[in-house]
Amino acid sequence: MIRLRPLAVLIFSFALTGFSVPPPSMAETSKTAALMPNVYMVTRDAPEHSNSSFFVTEEGVVVIDTGDGPTQAEALLKDIRAVTDKPVRYILNTHYHGENSFGNQVFKPLGTLITQKRTWKFLGGPDGEEYLQAWKEQGRGDADRVSITLPSLTFDERIDLLMKPFRLKVMYFGRGHTEGDIAIYVKELRLLISGGLITHNCFPDMADSYIDEWMSALIEMENLDVETLIPGEGPVGGRPAMIQMKHFFIILKREVMKNLEAGQSLIETQEAVYPILAGKYSHWKGKDRIKGIIKRAYLEFSLKKKI
Repeated sequence: MIRLRPLAVLIFSFALTGFSVPPPSMAETSKTAALMPNVYMVTRDAPEHSNSSFFVTEEGVVVIDTGDGPTQAEALLKDIRAVTDKPVRYILNTHYHGENSFGNQVFKPLGTLITQKRTWKFLGGPDGEEYLQAWKEQGRGDADRVSITLPSLTFDERIDLLMKPFRLKVMYFGRGHTEGDIAIYVKELRLLISGGLITHNCFPDMADSYIDEWMSALIEMENLDVETLIPGEGPVGGRPAMIQMKHFFIILKREVMKNLEAGQSLIETQEAVYPILAGKYSHWKGKDRIKGIIKRAYLEFSLKKKI
């Protein structure tokens, strides 16, 4: 059963264009682990590969994020079938990035595919085709097998999936990692699946991000009663991982703004801020993303400074 809430009116202050394409993937292995009864997390060890997860309920299976193409999606479905023969009822894309949505063609025939309406708009428009073409040109995964497959149900602010014994609250907090990020919260389990809004022990991909709004989303998620976190990338975590992510953005904004106020150029700001982030988060993976992170912050806050 699905219950829709009224649409929210969202006001956007400005837009930054562009989207990211991860580099070609390396050989990978995936691991499926039961985090608690009937809740599973799938991690992949290749760079830039997002986590997937699934619930086994009395009424069927709910899948979150389908992988970066048919190969990952087929492997995910095989993992599900190793656990249960129950039908797949719902599939959720947490955002439009290929590593989260390019496996849709394997799962859409099995159940109802759901996402936030801005994700649907991106995938269904010229940006989506251009994005897939960029993946193909870079030889990413099995992009040549990918056919962009659009969700059949979209929502604006929130949708509840009532799948006994779980109630999955699927929520949109505004723009953040991308324009259409969603998170899934199960109050009974104190469980949050954050999608790209939270990475754990790795630097986030921020090429398509809206930093101030992302920080607001993190504050809203922090108000939830969470014990277990399935992040978009990285190992399972909990509330400390959520707080760590928020503090990362506080430090990023503080240091970039300090350089902007001093009249520093982008390159000078990157040179100043890089060692701060790399040192503070020396245990995080993805240090090759740091310069891009600083660039995104510099561009966003430069524009806001001029307004």
